Amino acid sequence: MMLNAFKQQIRRGFGAGHDTILISSMGRTGSTVVFDAVRHGVGRARLSVRPALGTRLVSSDAWDLSAHVLLPGMIYKTHDFSTSLPDRAAQGGIRAVFCFGRPSAAALSVLSCPQRYGADWVRRHLEHLRADGTLDDLRHRDPLRFGEQVEGWFSETRFPVLRVKYESLWDHPDALSDFIGCPVQLPIRRDRTPKAFDPVLTADIHRTFAELDARIDALPDISSNVTMFGG
Repeated sequence: MMLNAFKQQIRRGFGAGHDTILISSMGRTGSTVVFDAVRHGVGRARLSVRPALGTRLVSSDAWDLSAHVLLPGMIYKTHDFSTSLPDRAAQGGIRAVFCFGRPSAAALSVLSCPQRYGADWVRRHLEHLRADGTLDDLRHRDPLRFGEQVEGWFSETRFPVLRVKYESLWDHPDALSDFIGCPVQLPIRRDRTPKAFDPVLTADIHRTFAELDARIDALPDISSNVTMFGG
């Protein structure tokens, strides 16, 4: 307890005068890549002598935005809904990056996770997404609430939000740096093509998410609710 309190005190001082940064996504759409790049960039910028220490000091997770105390200058990873963030917190110097992509691709990706990461990882992931069903339901509906995630983050007006499709992250190398306010370098892009599934299951996923895929395909690759990114 004393160690945690001491760490919180250091973080408060370390982040004073800086915005809180949320890195969010609808799940399996690049939030980990962006979170790691941003926290390393901010860590280097604020504590260039010991960037690894800076990275640990400035980053954490916030799976429940309604209850988490967000500290100034911290970078938090979340899959929670924008609407979960209370007004009193949203008005306290926050900016967010929301990563999104084709729901059918995200669904196929998460369906490969039980074999890759195990049942406990899947259970936690569903909790973080506020899922209203199981992976089995993906065949017929949207239990991971991809549509609600996109609608909420695209409707957010209380604080600056940079919205970027995963597939387009590497096409806009300066966007994250400009938005965050310090140099941010993405890793080399890796192929994220999900492993092959039963073609019948794949067809079911594409059919279930066809309408939402089309809606998200029509969204700009990168946009923001602030004028520096075209509004």
